[in-house]
Amino acid sequence: MITAADYQKLCDAYLFLRRLIEAQRMVRGNAKDLTVPPENSNEFIFLAKRLGYDAPSRLNDELMRHTAFVQSTAKRLL
Repeated sequence: MITAADYQKLCDAYLFLRRLIEAQRMVRGNAKDLTVPPENSNEFIFLAKRLGYDAPSRLNDELMRHTAFVQSTAKRLL
């Protein structure tokens, strides 16, 4: 069973990842490759700026937090 808190966190993760995907499409100019670039790359730095982060590490931290939560929730529920 999913709790209300988990539901909200999953919704937050989904919205974050949708924003990230849309920003990547804008940065790359296409929708073919949705792989997140390495944190130390110019593309990741540009992506972080496009999403309004003052430092690429903040985008990476948020990405890791959301994906870890989704993975642990899926593992627990499935």
